Amino acid sequence: MNERLPCRICGALILGSTAERTGGLCMPCKGGYRASIEARRHGRTRGHAIAANPQAQMWAALLYQVRQDATGIEGLNHPQQLYYASSTLLGAVLRGGMQHYFGGAAADHYKLAQDGLMAMGATRALRLLLDARKLLFGPSLPNEAVRRERLYRRPLFAENEARSAMRLNALNAEFSRLAPDLERRLHVYAHQHGLLG
Repeated sequence: MNERLPCRICGALILGSTAERTGGLCMPCKGGYRASIEARRHGRTRGHAIAANPQAQMWAALLYQVRQDATGIEGLNHPQQLYYASSTLLGAVLRGGMQHYFGGAAADHYKLAQDGLMAMGATRALRLLLDARKLLFGPSLPNEAVRRERLYRRPLFAENEARSAMRLNALNAEFSRLAPDLERRLHVYAHQHGLLG
């Protein structure tokens, strides 16, 4: 009987005779196609998860509309626009803070995100968003090119503005703590406005 050994890269069990021929690698790792197998598996798993979750289906449809359709976000109805803008705000802040949100295209829908937070009664999150905008840009929000210049092409805050950097970190941390409440509010909003189909 041939003993099974773990692949040196992925840990899959392989026959000892195979390990001898391949230097301890399973055939997918030796052939260099393990990553594509895992990507397909992940895609199938993600597809099944979306199919079983109405909110994930709705989100996938909104993303498709905004990113693939020529009408973009204007092709969505107003509740969908508010949901989309608020969701992208939440996702961007969780990935990289307010500076990540304002440095990307998601902030082009800043007014809709602001209105969405208001419509959902997320006043604490709205206050944090307004404070971050004021801290980073002053009274009005510039276009994406100017925002990127301000955020990425020069120091965000001068050395003597350490208090501003600390304030931004505090805003990011507080917004992140609100994430579960915002997710709940987004879910309730989607149900109230019939977005889940």
